[in-house]
Amino acid sequence: QHTFTVGDFSDSASVWRDDCETTAAPNQRGTWQYPRAGWCPGAITHDRTLAAGAAPATATVVVSYDVEPYENTCRPEADECAGCSLGNGCDWNDSTHTEPSYQVSALLIGYE
Repeated sequence: QHTFTVGDFSDSASVWRDDCETTAAPNQRGTWQYPRAGWCPGAITHDRTLAAGAAPATATVVVSYDVEPYENTCRPEADECAGCSLGNGCDWNDSTHTEPSYQVSALLIGYE
């Protein structure tokens, strides 16, 4: 679950994509056919539009983004290496096994 919070308004959504095999660019090399968190290689990225509601013009509004904790057992620091795909070990190799990360872009529009 990924949660955006703007002031008192909060919205959570799952960003898991299990349609990569049918939405990614056809015939590309790699692991594009496997499900992913939030995107499929070569496919359009879906946006979310949220209406956070009104706030007084003089108010300070706190905006935050939170991701539900996830335990990645296929990583160098794992107590027991498990769940790795493609025959990879737990070490990052900058090719077929890279450290997971999220890139988020947001725009807050305020008006009177």
